[in-house]
Amino acid sequence: MPPASPQEVTPKVDVIVVTYNAAGYIETCLKSVLTRNPRYPYTITVVDNASTDGTVDIVAAKFPVVNIRRNTHNLGFARANNAAVGEARGDYVVFLNPDTDVKEGALDNLIDFLEAHPEAGAAGPKLLNSDGSLQLTGNTFPTLCNLLFETLFLDRLFPRSRVFGAHKLSWWNRQEAAPVDWVMGACLAVRREVGERLGWFDARFYMYFEETDLCRRIREAGYKVYYVPRAEVVHFGGTGPKAYSGQKVWWWHRSLFYYYRKHHRDKLILLRLIVFFRTLLRTGLWLLLILRYGRFAWEKSLAYLRTLQLVWFEGW
Repeated sequence: MPPASPQEVTPKVDVIVVTYNAAGYIETCLKSVLTRNPRYPYTITVVDNASTDGTVDIVAAKFPVVNIRRNTHNLGFARANNAAVGEARGDYVVFLNPDTDVKEGALDNLIDFLEAHPEAGAAGPKLLNSDGSLQLTGNTFPTLCNLLFETLFLDRLFPRSRVFGAHKLSWWNRQEAAPVDWVMGACLAVRREVGERLGWFDARFYMYFEETDLCRRIREAGYKVYYVPRAEVVHFGGTGPKAYSGQKVWWWHRSLFYYYRKHHRDKLILLRLIVFFRTLLRTGLWLLLILRYGRFAWEKSLAYLRTLQLVWFEGW
């Protein structure tokens, strides 16, 4: 069943894909949605954040059934999704990254789960790397202890530890559906009435932590957030040493500070101390890796140094 057009039938699901220079991924993503999730009527909207690589041209030429919103500049993930979600008409909204491949029936399985669990405000699928290994979605909310453990790489050295692996629940086998604190925004299905009640994403997050914040507010509103392994989505981004550019490193830390100002203002001083130590440690490590990663390692070391300005000046 192809996606429903606005003139045909009210959709059950609205799929929103925010893109920025995603020409290398968008065709695989849209094909996987169009051909592998046939049971519910749905619409697909691509919100393009002023791509310069022809992303919009690919969508327009190869996927005429897809709605396109063209932004004149990069609004970031939260604002771009919010701009489109106001036009959603279905019972559910699925936020989907362009660097994904939605497996057979994955979105259907997510919606089936939400239909069967009215206490669920949102749900996310099992995320896989391109080699079939697990990405650790379905995590606990950030804490200072977990940030310190990650800074010291203790979560990687002892992934089966329920102490050091607490943030990403790296000891959990993820084979059964279960309520969690939050799921990654690479694929996130939200009950529309819940999203509208909460105002969707907080647009002050440019990128990173916006889904963590939304899931937190969903839980505070009395709903649950579920991890649903019957739904499988390959997420090509977000893994490996080159997954985060220097600019993304800076945005990750800036969003971290905003998240703590919003939810844990009393812990900001301790956060600054941990991030200060973290930036110095990561800067030194990337400098040591210059011979292996070259310019990329140099840019990452500079990015971590740049985050020091957040330690001293962000959000007092």
